[in-house]
Amino acid sequence: QLFSTAQIRVGQEPQADGRLPVTVALTQRKQRSVEVGVRYRTDEGPGGNVGWQHRNLFGGGESLGVALDASGIGYSLSSEFRKPDVLARNQTFVASAEASALDTDAFTSNSIGGLLGFERILEPGVTGSLGVAYRFADVEQEGESERFGLLSLPAGLNVDKSNNLLNPTEGFRVLVSNEPFVDTLGTGVVFNKTRVDHTRYLQVLDRPGIVLAGRIAFGTMFGADRDEIPADERFYAGGGGSVRGFGFQLAGPLNEDDDPIGGRSLLELSGEVRMRFTETLGGVVFV
Repeated sequence: QLFSTAQIRVGQEPQADGRLPVTVALTQRKQRSVEVGVRYRTDEGPGGNVGWQHRNLFGGGESLGVALDASGIGYSLSSEFRKPDVLARNQTFVASAEASALDTDAFTSNSIGGLLGFERILEPGVTGSLGVAYRFADVEQEGESERFGLLSLPAGLNVDKSNNLLNPTEGFRVLVSNEPFVDTLGTGVVFNKTRVDHTRYLQVLDRPGIVLAGRIAFGTMFGADRDEIPADERFYAGGGGSVRGFGFQLAGPLNEDDDPIGGRSLLELSGEVRMRFTETLGGVVFV
């Protein structure tokens, strides 16, 4: 994201050693950007976000971003610093911090935390990550409040073999994350959280454009009982981006007041038929 154009020109006459000269002409893009957005969702109410990013902070491709997001269920203030090619090529150092306050039907949470880690491009379309994180949180559920100091070692693998970032018609994506936790404060709870997301795309007709898309998500936790795990770390399903057609976090265990309480396991399945009628008009049927 440092350049807007890149042109490669190969010379016509070889040099004395037989090699052709190659000229690479780059046009640098603006280094800073600001984004502002507003939205409305039936499960969150009105919301919005504002963000700022610098993509070449010290002249070596380092990026720094700050973002504020707020809605009817809470807010979050986050920042992230990324420095490429640390200790090795294709390896990025990442430092991030976030403060958030959430008030949902499932829980109320106030937390602040940070992460230090590395991301490495293993091959084109495959990125691995490993880090250490700490989060301090006050969590309340069903009238009971607990304080946690969660130390964790997040690791991930991101595989993107689709043919288009925003509108894929072929290929697949896999996202794997695993994070062992230990509470350094009063509870001393120890647990492990794993999640796998897999999405696949298949184009069956070119005109009109029809693409089949399928998704499966699986998550599990072990090492502690459900009620020992912080309520804001448990799995929840329901709502946009999860199980559409259900209310926010409502596709799962509920208490006597029909409020979600979360779980240690998660399974989501979805299938879509995406139809493209014109360059600017399309539709989708999903289950």
